[in-house]
Amino acid sequence: MERGVTVKNKLEVIGGDNGELTWLFTTKAPIRDRDGEIVGIEGFSRDAQRSQDVIAPFHEFKTCIEYLQEHLNENISIDHLAKLCCMSLSTFERKFKQHFSLTPKQYILHMKVHEACRLLPTANSIARVALETGFGGQSYFTKQFRSVVGITPKQYQLSLAAGRASNARRGTAGRAGRA
Repeated sequence: MERGVTVKNKLEVIGGDNGELTWLFTTKAPIRDRDGEIVGIEGFSRDAQRSQDVIAPFHEFKTCIEYLQEHLNENISIDHLAKLCCMSLSTFERKFKQHFSLTPKQYILHMKVHEACRLLPTANSIARVALETGFGGQSYFTKQFRSVVGITPKQYQLSLAAGRASNARRGTAGRAGRA
């Protein structure tokens, strides 16, 4: 606590009353007051074995997900993704949906829309964002974006701009109120 260092995912072991050992990943961080002085510590621990059990099934899709991230703006074949994971197409689609709760096509769409959401705040052209995220045309992009986000890309840009303007006004009013 004296040094104010945050500890992330430290592997620790604790002994139970029955003599069994439990391995934990522990994260701890200092709590500071308004003056920056450390006044306490917060932390959490999670069972290391259960964490590995939850993550293990996703390892078989690691190559596929990395490929998707690198080739997101391209036309991605589900059959190619299945081959990357050394699975038949039907097995790949079944296991993928089981683990991610989306079909591979739905997952790709969500990844593309997520990337579009990252690009839209600074984009001058929605059509360019559509091309950069592999949608081809702006009308198809708008239709797909709305199906995932619930609003059009332009409405998304306007809502972000309105939020920034609102935050700027609150920040100015907050500083003036403290003066």
